[in-house]
Amino acid sequence: MRRFNQLPIDIKRWFFAFYLLLPVLIVFFTLGFAGSWADSFRLAFLAMPGAWLCFKASSKSKLFWKISAVVWWLIFFLHTTLLSLSWWLFNSDAEGYLIVESIANTTFNESLEFMQQHAGLLGLLLLCFLTTLGLYFLVLFKYFDQSHLHIYPMHVVGRSILGFLILLCVVSYMLKPSFALHPLPYWHGYYGKIKDFQLRILQHQHIHEIWTANAEKRLDKSKQFTEQQTHTVVLTDSITSFNFGLCGYPRNTTPELSKRSEQFKVFCRGYSPASSTIQSLRYLFNDGTRDVMDDQAPENIMAYAKAAGFKVYWISNQDDVYISSLFANYADKAVFINKQSGRSSRSLDENVLPAYKIALDDPEPRKLIILHLIGSHPNYKLRYPEQFSKFSDATNDEVEKKLEQKEINHFIQLKRNEYDNSILYQDWIVSKLFDLLLSTHADFRSFTFLSDHGNQVGHEINYAGHSSNTEAGYRVPILIWYDQMPLKGISSQRPVDASELDRYILHLMGLHDRLETQEKVCWIDQSCNFIPKLLWH
Repeated sequence: MRRFNQLPIDIKRWFFAFYLLLPVLIVFFTLGFAGSWADSFRLAFLAMPGAWLCFKASSKSKLFWKISAVVWWLIFFLHTTLLSLSWWLFNSDAEGYLIVESIANTTFNESLEFMQQHAGLLGLLLLCFLTTLGLYFLVLFKYFDQSHLHIYPMHVVGRSILGFLILLCVVSYMLKPSFALHPLPYWHGYYGKIKDFQLRILQHQHIHEIWTANAEKRLDKSKQFTEQQTHTVVLTDSITSFNFGLCGYPRNTTPELSKRSEQFKVFCRGYSPASSTIQSLRYLFNDGTRDVMDDQAPENIMAYAKAAGFKVYWISNQDDVYISSLFANYADKAVFINKQSGRSSRSLDENVLPAYKIALDDPEPRKLIILHLIGSHPNYKLRYPEQFSKFSDATNDEVEKKLEQKEINHFIQLKRNEYDNSILYQDWIVSKLFDLLLSTHADFRSFTFLSDHGNQVGHEINYAGHSSNTEAGYRVPILIWYDQMPLKGISSQRPVDASELDRYILHLMGLHDRLETQEKVCWIDQSCNFIPKLLWH
């Protein structure tokens, strides 16, 4: 420190400022290298008031400031360690379904076994954590208690940097998704999630029993039932048919599916019963004829399939605790690809391909394979690899001209380009999945692709995301194929009800509900006249 004291005062002030921010940098790089740079960025700015506490602790002789600074960084370092540990051990964020499920279902003895198994790593992390913190405060309190260091830098650069950091810190505390990562609300909410999950698991187990009992009681097999069947249902997220090239969108967002268009039946005016995923899935897989849909729907397509001897797969690239508990846990085989919850997830949908191939190769004679993709769910930029960045500011095409005419702002125009790129990637994924199905052999095969709901991306208003008050939030593409399908082509005008998915799949399987009075399957029977409810008005 003798050489340090000989340095010019400005250099010493800059070094002092860096030292105050050192714990912030530790938080940032620890969590970032562990597995989540997005969370590390948010958490670093949430932790930044600790730098101010350290500044006060070094300049004031009062014990209060020293204790406050130590407690603050104890909390944030422990919080960072736990979040990082989740990535190191499980390659998943702490709120991932598998983590929450494991904790919710872990007994005291199992917890002790886990601690014993990872005692070495936990001890090493705890030692590094306490040692780093101890050395930091030792140096801070011993060598930086000098009043002339505590004068704020008065030059323009220093004030600008300080003001910018304070602004980002304030924004982090004001934005709800960011503040939710703060240790206090995070772990309070986490405890609530564990208790809520445990309660829902009990409720969902009861619902599963009802599904099974009703399916076994009401199931009938028709003359079309065959012993070897493979049915694939690809449920993607947030794609509206307004942006589907097959449906007349000026941009060719579906080049691969367009090559195969003569093989499919495509409905361009499919309408989801809801503009959000959970509510939509309740209709798609449960009894969609109910006016009010909730968890308690007494029938589910997976239950009928299992009662008829089908092996049900649920392969998911989404991490949603509720959906996994209610639907995926009911499947015979559930595979979770995505290990990070929320919009910052970077798991690409191509990651489902190996698991899908394994399911197709399963020797079971009858299979229902449900693939739940993340699709074009916001954040759009994270939904496709760089090679699919076809549409950008430089495109300058008909779509951009129409957006300009509607006075859609530049930010939403950028989101439209990213959204279209994500659909271009989905086109490639769906084509790969379809080709894999065609490479297998069974007496009867089917392939169904649809989105749970749409998205508003500058179609009608200056907004990008889920929308319950615009048509784009509900209008989705539906693509169907099955062996020996008589009617193919693109239906651009006829509206169809997406919630008929369960009845359609049941029909393809050669099954029916003996208590069902409606005989028509409207995706197949063109005499049906579906009029969508204008939920967006």
